[in-house]
Amino acid sequence: MLFSITAPSGGGKEFLKKALLKRFPQLSELCWTTTRSLRHGEIQGVTRESVTPDEFAAIKDELELVQELPGGSYGIRRKFLELGSGNFLTEFHIENLMRFSATGPHPIAIALVPRDVSFLSERLERRKTESPAEIAARLKAAPMEIELICQNRSLFSLIVEFTKEDEDTVVGRVCEFVGQILERQPTAATSSI
Repeated sequence: MLFSITAPSGGGKEFLKKALLKRFPQLSELCWTTTRSLRHGEIQGVTRESVTPDEFAAIKDELELVQELPGGSYGIRRKFLELGSGNFLTEFHIENLMRFSATGPHPIAIALVPRDVSFLSERLERRKTESPAEIAARLKAAPMEIELICQNRSLFSLIVEFTKEDEDTVVGRVCEFVGQILERQPTAATSSI
C-alpha cells in the first residue's frame, strides 16, 4: 500500500511525513533521488539520495517521475517503485501524482491545502534550506499547485484545508485517517487463512 502527501512548498509535507513515520512503524519511506542538498533529518540513501547534477543526468534512465522543481531535480529509482509488499509513504508534487496515478498503482493520496498562502513564506524561511530566490520561486508556484490539487480532487482520498490558526490540527486529522486504513488492512497471519 502506498500513501502519498501532496502540498505546496512550505505546506507541511515533511513535518507530516515525520509524524506519520513515528506514529506508524509499519510505514516505510520511499527514497527520492535529488540534486538538492540533504535537509536536517534526511538520511543519504534511505530517505533521500542527494547527487550532483552530473550524477543525476547519468542515472536519469533509471529514474521515474523525473521533475525539475525550484531547488533541484527529483526522481525515484524504478527499484523503489516496485513496491511488492509493505506500506510505503512518500510525497508527490501534484504533477508527479497525476502522472503516477495514470500509469501506476493509485496511491492513497492526501492533500494539504492552505487556504491562505501568505504564511508559507514564513515556514520556508524558518527551515533555512533555500535561498531567497528559491523561496520566491516556490511561493510563486504555490497558487498554481493549489489550483491543480483542487482541479484533481478525485485523485485524493483526503484533502485537508487549513489556515495558520488551525494548522496544529492537521497532523491529528491525517493520523486518524491513516490509522483507520491501516487497521482495516489484513495482517500477515489473517491474510493466509
